[in-house]
Amino acid sequence: MIPGHGHGSVSHETQSIRWASYEEARVLIKLTTNHVGRQRDLQILEATQRWLEVNYKGVIAFEQRGSSGWAIKGDWMTEEMPDRFVTLPLDFYLGPKDAEAIRKGYIPSAMEEKWFSYFVDNKLYQHRSWTGFMIDRVSFVEERGDCARCKRM
Repeated sequence: MIPGHGHGSVSHETQSIRWASYEEARVLIKLTTNHVGRQRDLQILEATQRWLEVNYKGVIAFEQRGSSGWAIKGDWMTEEMPDRFVTLPLDFYLGPKDAEAIRKGYIPSAMEEKWFSYFVDNKLYQHRSWTGFMIDRVSFVEERGDCARCKRM
C-alpha cells in the first residue's frame, strides 16, 4: 500500500485494512482464527520486513517522486544514447537476487548517488544522475529460471 493510493480489492478473508507497525501487524495477524492463513500472513510479513530492510532507500525515492513501481525512464531526466558508441561483447550470469536487483533499477535519493538506472525489454539503461547522460545499455537474456545472462553492452 502507498499512502493516498487505492489498495485494490480484498477477499472474504480480510476483515479490515489499516496502517500498522511490524509489531502491531504481528499482534493483529495472531488474532486470525484460520491457522493456515495466520501462518501464511506471518511469513509474508517477515519476508516483507526483510525485503524492505534491503530496499528501503529505493522505496523512499519512489515515494518521494510519486512512482508506483520500480524505476522507469520517466522517473528521472534522461538523454538518449549518443550517435557514436561502442558495442562490447559480454558474457556473464546473474543469480536470482542480482537479476532481481537489476530489474528493479535504481533511483538516487541524494546527489552523492551518481547513477539512475531502469530495466525494460531485457535491457538495463544506466544514466549519470546529474546530467541524465546515458552511459551504457546492457542487454540480458532470461536463463535458468530467475537468472539472467548478459550478452552485450
